Amino acid sequence: MEVHGSAGERLTALIAGHVDVVLDHQDVVRTYLNEARMLDEGHRSRVVESRDAYEMMFRSAIGEGVRSGEFSTDVDPKIAAIFVLSILNALERWYSPDGELGRDQIVDAIAGSALASLS
Repeated sequence: MEVHGSAGERLTALIAGHVDVVLDHQDVVRTYLNEARMLDEGHRSRVVESRDAYEMMFRSAIGEGVRSGEFSTDVDPKIAAIFVLSILNALERWYSPDGELGRDQIVDAIAGSALASLS
C-alpha cells in the first residue's frame, strides 16, 4: 500500500486500512494474532517477517512526521508504531457489528488519538 501526503495522512490511511481488515476478517485476524506463536519455526518466522515489514510502514510514516516536524521530536517511531498497532489489534476483542461505533467513527477516534499523542 502506497499512500501519498503528509505523515499524518499516511498514518491515518494505514489506520483505516487496518481497521478495514480487522472488521472485515475478524476470525482470520483473531487467529493470526493469537495463534501464530503456535506455528512451527519455519512458518512462524515467515509470519514474524511479514509482521515486521507491516510494522515498518507505520514506523516509516511516524519517522517521516518526526523528521518533518509534523510530530514531536521526542517521539520514538518504533514505540509509537507498536502503540498504534496494539490499539488496532485490540479491535478484534471488542468490536461488534451491532455496537454503537461504526467503521468511520472507529478510524476517526483511533487516528485522532494517535495523531494527538504524536504532536
